[in-house]
Amino acid sequence: MECYDNTNEFYETKEKVDRETKELVVWIEETYDCSGLDSKPKFYVSRSVYEGAPKRTCGEPLRQLVNESLVMKGILMLLCSLTNFLIFICNLILWKQQIPNKIEPA
Repeated sequence: MECYDNTNEFYETKEKVDRETKELVVWIEETYDCSGLDSKPKFYVSRSVYEGAPKRTCGEPLRQLVNESLVMKGILMLLCSLTNFLIFICNLILWKQQIPNKIEPA
């Protein structure tokens, strides 16, 4: 990250930023060509200032990414729940059936 190579500070806070967080910010800005979540900042965190101000925030692209993955997980969860319910009903039917006792007492 060009602007933050020599420092561990992130914006105006004194919190230390680890390598994974820096890589995530760089990936988001490069992939979606955006910066910030709710309000558009005046510069990118990971790009040169000469590239100009960001054109959009990262909020909407990240929401779409999360929504796509959550829809698929929701569908899979619903299918698993229906399968478990069907197995429960089959077991309940088997339990209710009376099995004749073939072994006679001696």
